[in-house]
Amino acid sequence: MARARAPIRFTPTSWGDADWLPATGNVLITNSALTSDKFEGNTYGQLLEVTAAGERVFQLDMGGISEVGSSPHYIYRAERIRDIRQ
Repeated sequence: MARARAPIRFTPTSWGDADWLPATGNVLITNSALTSDKFEGNTYGQLLEVTAAGERVFQLDMGGISEVGSSPHYIYRAERIRDIRQ
C-alpha cells in the first residue's frame, strides 16, 4: 500500500518563485527560508515540482546541521533545464 503524503504547505518567510513548465504543464516552486522540525527548527530551502492536480513530481529539501552548527539555507531562484543528453 502506498504511503499517503502530507498536504503541500507553503509558508516561506522570504524569497520564492513559481514557474509554469509548458512542456509538462507542471509548476516548479522555489521555497526559501522555511522552518520545521525536519532540520531541528533550522531554516531550509526547497525545490518542488507539482502537477496541476497537486501531485509531487520532484522534491529537494536543502538544509541541515553540521558538527560546527547550522547556518540558514536560502534559495533565491531555480530553473528547470531540458535534458542535456538529447
